[in-house]
Amino acid sequence: MKRVTFLLVVAAILSLVIPTFAQEEGGQGGVVFYYDTSDVSQMNPLLGEDATSSSLYGRLYPALFGVDPTSGLLQPGSPGTLATDWSFDETGTVLTITLREDAFWSDGTQVTANDYVWGVEALRSGLLETSRAGQMWETLDDGTAGSGSVVDVVAVDDFTVQVTFARPNCNAINELAAYVVPSHIFEADFGDDLAAMNAEPLYDPGVYFGAWVDPELIAGDRWSVVANQGYPDAQLGFVNPSELVNLTLPNVDVAVERFRAGELTLIGIPGTQQSEFASDPAFQTYRSNRLGYVFYAFNHANPANPQSAYDADGNLITQEAHPVLGDKLVRQALVMAVDIDAIIQNNLGGNAVRVGIPSIPASFDWNGDLQYPFDPAAAADMLTEAGWEDTDGNGFRECVNCANLANNPDFAGTEMTLTLNASAGGSADSDRMVEFIAQSFRDIGVNATVEFLDWGSAFLPELTGQTFDMAILAWSLGVPLDPDNSSIFGTEADIPDEGFNFGSYINPELDQIYLDALDPSKTDGCSIEGRAALYERANEIIFDELPYMFMYSNLNMTAAQATLENWEPAPFSTTWNEDAFDTVSGQ
Repeated sequence: MKRVTFLLVVAAILSLVIPTFAQEEGGQGGVVFYYDTSDVSQMNPLLGEDATSSSLYGRLYPALFGVDPTSGLLQPGSPGTLATDWSFDETGTVLTITLREDAFWSDGTQVTANDYVWGVEALRSGLLETSRAGQMWETLDDGTAGSGSVVDVVAVDDFTVQVTFARPNCNAINELAAYVVPSHIFEADFGDDLAAMNAEPLYDPGVYFGAWVDPELIAGDRWSVVANQGYPDAQLGFVNPSELVNLTLPNVDVAVERFRAGELTLIGIPGTQQSEFASDPAFQTYRSNRLGYVFYAFNHANPANPQSAYDADGNLITQEAHPVLGDKLVRQALVMAVDIDAIIQNNLGGNAVRVGIPSIPASFDWNGDLQYPFDPAAAADMLTEAGWEDTDGNGFRECVNCANLANNPDFAGTEMTLTLNASAGGSADSDRMVEFIAQSFRDIGVNATVEFLDWGSAFLPELTGQTFDMAILAWSLGVPLDPDNSSIFGTEADIPDEGFNFGSYINPELDQIYLDALDPSKTDGCSIEGRAALYERANEIIFDELPYMFMYSNLNMTAAQATLENWEPAPFSTTWNEDAFDTVSGQ
């Protein structure tokens, strides 16, 4: 691309002969280079769903809401976004959103409420080939039922949007995250033929709002954008980099080498190389928790007879408990038998943080005190208390007075066995970790074996079919951060082959807490303070009853060239102020 080469040369010359104050003109901060392993497949933000595409169009169109890079929570007036305020009515079903009045498209047309409403109405038409429509709307225009709860969106005036939801739900605001498009251009280009958008994946209206404009794509090589000095939210009062370039590279190993060679500005560092980069003065590094955690799921119900939580009439089924894991005391003992800190040090190079609940330290519901100690001696005593003893001296315990005798008196004398499922094809470190956990169980008298299963043909069917004992997985958490775990711990999610409560964990009190935490009338209008106490109680219940053996949250590392100036990484975004980056002055 001629533009990139030219600007690199110009930036190098300017860094030698232009005094520092010249940067007030903007666009003199050099070129910022990133990478991805795939090409952009979709330029239309109403249709795009993959991460690579959104990394481009997300820089060209305004979002309705923004996330604070430090807290991970929605924040009014975030740079590059439109909403300056919002509130629910007393019913909790009508949300009023106030938009800024100083946003203009790059052609000078003012951004208004209609630019948002036009896009979401296009989604409601059902004519666009995207899952975004169903995720937002309760029902599409053609009668198709969606999974969202939005029933109506109207522009009250040019700078006020009113959204009506089917039911009170503090999380419903997350269903409104569709990007805002220049409706005056989209309408002129597509009119009533909305389906025509599907045939133009690289459609570019030529009008943008953000720090960047004029996208250029070269398949298999890169995409790029140039600075928009008309952007009103620039951190320095102007967009400092002249250009942003995203290279298409085959894999992370190649990217790391290109980064070492100085050809990339920032990069995510693989866990096995984080310590090396952290000690190298040629680079700046920043660590933060990965938005997710690793765990071993406990099956609470009998894997030989998986059932849904409710029957066809909606009545709660009393399911037979797992013969070993159905006892809370056993689950707690197993957690205390495993040295998670040793796993973090020996298998992850220290690049993780131990977690004991379904949360991470940066989340507003985090409680670091909810951790089980590593105490194998106490764990062994707890198994004895739970009625499991080694009566024949073979090193493994048998049921003497265990809880499962209430379900099956013939279970007396049965050896305490567990199968730990793991997906085949993992790294050597992950395989060693699973074997370490199994040996930790054996050390306290549990005959634990590991099965490495093909993900698609065996591991996933056993997991979702609820025919497993224990299975290792990782959940990813999205932003804005939200501690609602009803989709994985809620009773209604206990449906074999369908629901995500594959461990059949049932707790009516927890169900009610999750409902209350989504009710504006019970959370002071969905305030963080109003919801936090409820989620903290939910975590206390989960910590006590252990649907999972929670283990750790990996640490991400982002590295930047030592010469990059104005880099201010935060826990939820390492590039939130990229319009201020300077790749020239530090050279």
